[in-house]
Amino acid sequence: MYLVLIINSLAVLFLLGKDHKFKKTLLITKRPLQVHHQSFIAHGAWIYKLIRRYSVQTFLEEWLGQGRLLKLWGCWAIIIMAGLYFINLPLGLKILFWIMAMCMPAVLLEWRLEWIDNNIDRTLFTFLSKANACLIQNEDLINALLEVERSITNVYIRKGLKVFNTAIRAGVSSEVAFKMLLDSTHHDYLRYIYLNLEQVHLRQGDVIELLKALENEYTAIQIELNKRKIELQHDRNLTLFSFVLVVLTAMRIIKTHDYIVTFYMSTALGQVLSFMLVLSMGIGLGIVIIASRKRV
Repeated sequence: MYLVLIINSLAVLFLLGKDHKFKKTLLITKRPLQVHHQSFIAHGAWIYKLIRRYSVQTFLEEWLGQGRLLKLWGCWAIIIMAGLYFINLPLGLKILFWIMAMCMPAVLLEWRLEWIDNNIDRTLFTFLSKANACLIQNEDLINALLEVERSITNVYIRKGLKVFNTAIRAGVSSEVAFKMLLDSTHHDYLRYIYLNLEQVHLRQGDVIELLKALENEYTAIQIELNKRKIELQHDRNLTLFSFVLVVLTAMRIIKTHDYIVTFYMSTALGQVLSFMLVLSMGIGLGIVIIASRKRV
């Protein structure tokens, strides 16, 4: 069974490499080429979202771009599968551990997204202030965003603005350029700012008043959020510490009592109980991680 899964995984990686250029063109346009290709486009939509989130928005496109994300994930799946094959565990636990191991790269990339969001939080007020100052001198929004790109110190905001300004200079329409700017970041409030800038630019509104309102709004929001963030972060850290402590205690008990290992690995009831315990621990860890991803 493992040999068949390994062969199938290698075949999938080969096919992904063969038609990556066609998929990339299709996913960028996000429009059906023909009517009978609708099923293929629906299948590729989740791939587009996956690559945008874990390759573009993590700013790891240099290493995870050009289809490398899916290929590396596939190689990781094969390595974990081969490692579990040589470990003496019930089949149910092997499958469960394989699923949990497959989620680990996504967990690490989610933590990187959170780190980037926190990094943007620290300089977002500076971004608004610089954009507002540039607009006071010159009411041209496109020129203001170019000046902000040159002066902003945050590398993650600057990279998104560089994509936008490069697209504008290349003759891309404002709608498409703003869409690229929105796709370049995962930060909710920064996307909210970009969306407001897009609307006021397309409708020829008062961009200076908009920036002033956004600056005042962000200041008021941050004062309240910082209070709640400190309290919630403390609770989340305690929860993770308690979870790790329980796991270490269980491992210590199992290591010093061989009959416990024999019961959970050699008897039918023990295998069912071990499966349920690992499943509940995995679900608990997933709930903690998801709760940690919730931005206050």
